[in-house]
Amino acid sequence: MAISEYIQSAMGFQWVDVVSPDEAELLALGEKFQIHPYSIKDCLEPDHLPKYESQEDYHFIITRLMIEHPHSSKIHTIQQATSKLAFFYNEKFILTIHRLPLDFIATTKAKYYDSGKCQTPTDIVVRLLWNVLKTYEQPSLELAKEIDIYEERIFLKNLSPLLMQNLYFLKRRTHIAHKLLQMTGGIAQSIQSKDKIALNDMRDMHVQLLSVYAQNLEDVNNLLHFYMSISSQKTNEVMRILTVFSAFFLPLTFLAGVYGMNFKYMPELDYIHGYKLTWLFMILITIFILQWFWRKKWL
Repeated sequence: MAISEYIQSAMGFQWVDVVSPDEAELLALGEKFQIHPYSIKDCLEPDHLPKYESQEDYHFIITRLMIEHPHSSKIHTIQQATSKLAFFYNEKFILTIHRLPLDFIATTKAKYYDSGKCQTPTDIVVRLLWNVLKTYEQPSLELAKEIDIYEERIFLKNLSPLLMQNLYFLKRRTHIAHKLLQMTGGIAQSIQSKDKIALNDMRDMHVQLLSVYAQNLEDVNNLLHFYMSISSQKTNEVMRILTVFSAFFLPLTFLAGVYGMNFKYMPELDYIHGYKLTWLFMILITIFILQWFWRKKWL
């Protein structure tokens, strides 16, 4: 565990940043800042969803930020796509807890905490939430590019089982981000800060990102529907061709079956031109079926 303690004497509140703590260390911090053990245990759940709680002595926030993944195209769980950042704060302190090192923590500290621009812990939380939302921006652009690529492949009918699998992962990533942003909306609306400009900026970014991911999710769902429709169309084309072949060969097979029966007395068998006439009859049937299909525009 790495603990960084910052004391801003001018503002009168303390900021403690904790990276990758274990349960015992977190419980010790909880006793120091009088935080309920159940709130501490929520920080240890790797898949905990965003939430906001207002307790008697402190406020508790869990957010999730998007992270880079070496196999981003195969992401399908919240834990793979995001990392958790928790806040405990009141008028005297702010405690930030996260598993991975976050560059924007140091940037926010230098720009707003050390300089004294933020006069309350809530103002710091607003800036940190803005940075959390900022992590959703670049993935949304990458998702839009992927959607365009898959749309081109689908409409050009370059279909494959691998394409369907990739569309599934694309939908999962989009759905995860959209779901987390929806839940983060409750946090954004619950926070009250005197710095209305920063607060409105953070809320505006949330609304914008939520709209972008909603559009991406709709586009992905449309692509899946198009893929299934085109796949069904290809299957129908194959069945149509097989049906056409069957329509040609069924009457011919019937004739072959009739004259293949082992009866002793069949008048056509002794006819000298029976073989030629049978072939002529089958050819006429084929021509008739061909013309019929052509008139019905089934060919």
